[in-house]
Amino acid sequence: MPNLIVEYAINCSRYVRQFETATGATISKGDIVALNPQTGKAHPAADTANFVVVGIAENSTQAGETVFVLTGCFAIANDTTNAVSSAHVNKKVYVKSATTADSNGGTNKIVAGVCRFIDAQTGKVAIEIGNYFS
Repeated sequence: MPNLIVEYAINCSRYVRQFETATGATISKGDIVALNPQTGKAHPAADTANFVVVGIAENSTQAGETVFVLTGCFAIANDTTNAVSSAHVNKKVYVKSATTADSNGGTNKIVAGVCRFIDAQTGKVAIEIGNYFS
């Protein structure tokens, strides 16, 4: 699971939600999770049209199983091609994959959340995920 950023430093609200994993989908613990609004079912986040990010998976699941999703601030891998930088702090950042964020948004501009800071030691992006929806 991605490293949880210290709550008092960021002041993010945390919630646990649960969703059914979509047919054909496999979600790994620590993945960014998105919903398909047409079915209401969970998928590993991707640059897929209309996906809505809801949080980070607390457990690994396969189709039909319940995934527990945590919202809050998480340290997520930063894309090397379209890296999130200090210029993106307090701005939207986007899903590159279920484990990586980027500054560009790819084709569908699926919002991962709001960048809170960049960890200078690890290069990871602290993102408030699941509490921001557009």
